[in-house]
Amino acid sequence: MSQSKTPLVHEVIPIFDIINRALDEHVDDVTLPAAVCMAAARGRTMLNKYYGLTDDSVIYRIAMCKSSYE
Repeated sequence: MSQSKTPLVHEVIPIFDIINRALDEHVDDVTLPAAVCMAAARGRTMLNKYYGLTDDSVIYRIAMCKSSYE
């Protein structure tokens, strides 16, 4: 994270992945109330929507290329 507490472009996808894994665990957890599982599924849907937008982002692709060299 940057000093301003705002994630930098190349840090966003790993954060998405962490959140997505946590949501996946809750979607299929039969010990949780159905409302919690449905909320997790909805959260995962929204997260994937924004995750997909990175495919079209030139800035993201450049940032990921640069960060892999560091």
